[in-house]
Amino acid sequence: MEAFLDLVNEVFPNVRQETVNQAKQAFSQFIKNPDNYLDLLDFSECDFLKQGDVFTDLPFYFVNSEGKMSMFKSDGILISNTCDSSRNDYLQFAPFKLFDELVSTFEVDSKKINYINDLKKNTITQYFYLHQHGFDNGAFNLTLINSLSRNRFMENYYDKKITKKTSLNGVGYYVFLIKLSVFLMRNENFIETNRHVPTTY
Repeated sequence: MEAFLDLVNEVFPNVRQETVNQAKQAFSQFIKNPDNYLDLLDFSECDFLKQGDVFTDLPFYFVNSEGKMSMFKSDGILISNTCDSSRNDYLQFAPFKLFDELVSTFEVDSKKINYINDLKKNTITQYFYLHQHGFDNGAFNLTLINSLSRNRFMENYYDKKITKKTSLNGVGYYVFLIKLSVFLMRNENFIETNRHVPTTY
């Protein structure tokens, strides 16, 4: 059994809680002084899709709290791996949401301010914040990842119905990978898990 557990830990990557905390602290370097922000974006031309590309006017669908299908359009960041983006039938994107939307349910202004400050520090697990090129007023919501047909996406791209805004440079790409890893592969907090998600109804 011990050998099996060692194998699972080796084969299936996960991020330990102490690593998550260290990552959150590391992200703070990007917000200590706005004048010292690292450049995370790349505006050079590229003839293939790259993980971290940001596009305009993408449709996003989700089932709302009333059980009805909802749709909105926004900028979206490509979640799919670069290699997969050239061959898979579907591409995955996460939408950009304005701060005003993300704090709309908060009634206390101080809580809104604190939450936005945490978003800007990239310490809220499910959001990816960029401080450049018009993205400083919101964050990408990783909980609303959608799949789009690659063929339809490329048709709309060539027809200029959607456009590429920017890409991530080397630093931005690795910041993004850290964010995705912390969001998707961190160890479960069993205290929180046991407090939620009933197994029977």
